Amino acid sequence: ASDVYKRQDLAAIAAMKTGVEISVAGGVKANTAAQVRDAGATIIVAGAAIYGAADPAASATEITKIAHG
Repeated sequence: ASDVYKRQDLAAIAAMKTGVEISVAGGVKANTAAQVRDAGATIIVAGAAIYGAADPAASATEITKIAHG
């Protein structure tokens, strides 16, 4: 599925207001974290974007800042 459809699905689930945390893992990077957050994710997992970065600490800090808006 395309990223657009994935974000639409995520937004639809978030709109249900179930009260549960919504986690997204896979493909989350600094340039996609805000889109995932804005679509309704409350937990963002960014593994390869951090561990594969030249500076993992800086990458983790950047993604965390984006995730917290």
